[in-house]
Amino acid sequence: MSDEKQTDDLELARLLEGTGLSAAGDKERLERWGQAFACWLEERRARGSVQDKRRGRNTWKEFIGFTQALPWQVTTEMVTGYVEWLSEQGRQAGTIGWRLRSISKFYEFTQEFCQREGIEAEEGEGFNPAAAASRPKARAYEKANILSPAEERALLKTIRSDPSPTGKRDYAFFLTLLRSGCRPGDLLRLKWGELEEEGGRWQMRFTSRGKTRRAWLPREAMRAIREGLAACGRLEVIGAEEHVFAPSRQPLVREAQDRREDWAGERPLSSAQARRLLKLYAGWAGLKREEITFHTLRHTAVMRMQEAGWPAEEIRARQGRQKNKNMGVCLRRLSAKPRARLRAGQRPQRERGETPGRGPWRAETQHGLYAKTLPELEELEAQGVRLRGIERELERCQIVAERAGALREQSRDPAERRRLIKVVCRVNYRLVRLLRLRGELRRLREEMDKW
Repeated sequence: MSDEKQTDDLELARLLEGTGLSAAGDKERLERWGQAFACWLEERRARGSVQDKRRGRNTWKEFIGFTQALPWQVTTEMVTGYVEWLSEQGRQAGTIGWRLRSISKFYEFTQEFCQREGIEAEEGEGFNPAAAASRPKARAYEKANILSPAEERALLKTIRSDPSPTGKRDYAFFLTLLRSGCRPGDLLRLKWGELEEEGGRWQMRFTSRGKTRRAWLPREAMRAIREGLAACGRLEVIGAEEHVFAPSRQPLVREAQDRREDWAGERPLSSAQARRLLKLYAGWAGLKREEITFHTLRHTAVMRMQEAGWPAEEIRARQGRQKNKNMGVCLRRLSAKPRARLRAGQRPQRERGETPGRGPWRAETQHGLYAKTLPELEELEAQGVRLRGIERELERCQIVAERAGALREQSRDPAERRRLIKVVCRVNYRLVRLLRLRGELRRLREEMDKW
């Protein structure tokens, strides 16, 4: 068994250790559930994203901490108490329902895993205690926000007034979201070769979980995309496999400019980065940044399509929603939402044509630290050095720390030197936590080997 696999199988043991629980008297059962838990987390990552895997793990960490029981000892009454506790904590009905589904799905997966691996299957009517627990009813679109036409214009005007290549890229991205209503994740992963021209019109081709769908791209949005690529120096040389909305190649060095080499077209802009930029621009536009999300833009696009007289089925197809979704209910509830309530009561913070003080430390420092890969890691893999798990994270932090430290020595700007010092401190803090975690995992592995 590889070190990576052993580390994954110890994930459940780590959660139990953190809550003070022990399964020393049932080693084989703990190993079986640990294997199922590791495979379940990996399946969530494969089908969804790293965030889905993290959310599933955090849900179970909270659940075990509340019940103070091993997974095979949990009862329906414990789950009901967990639901009541979440309600007392002020959690919304949708959040509670999602966590219960996550708990229930793991029990179902464990049964299937045992049968598939040919080991002793977990049985019994009460095996899945979350299946019988009552769930609070969530009303769809209860907290939905919609931008009024004036608020939408203010947001787009603020982004467009940024003359930098990054501003041009961001304007094309957010304009396309508001005009097409497509999912942000689909748009972030869009490649140049997935933009197709047909009869003088452009359409986007999205592929997800083996299914392909197409959505028309408004001419205004396509024009903005071309302008953004031209400002970044990528329009004439972009390849079919390069992402349209690419991040800066060296976010810790400086903000990317009008050279193709400044942009990492082989990977997309991260959703976390795009979310931070949305909040940043919303604040500059004088809007309530804490209330504006990607869902706000998506719901705004739905209302603009309805106001333009589009049929519900066409809106559903544009947004890539499932065919069984009742689009009529969505339109009625969104239409009843109040408008013009996202103004923050202050004037925009920037003048037209002014380059914002965004800087790499505000825009993409975190993206460079938590990116899935770095050029240095790619070079190591090309040399045959394959790092996984904690060892990969340790190497990543060391690379970022060395790069930031070298830049600090070269910089003449006191303000930039202070920002780079903060980056180094942040990475070193993460290194210390990872080293402690590696030591803890090794200790747990030694204890399990003694059983």
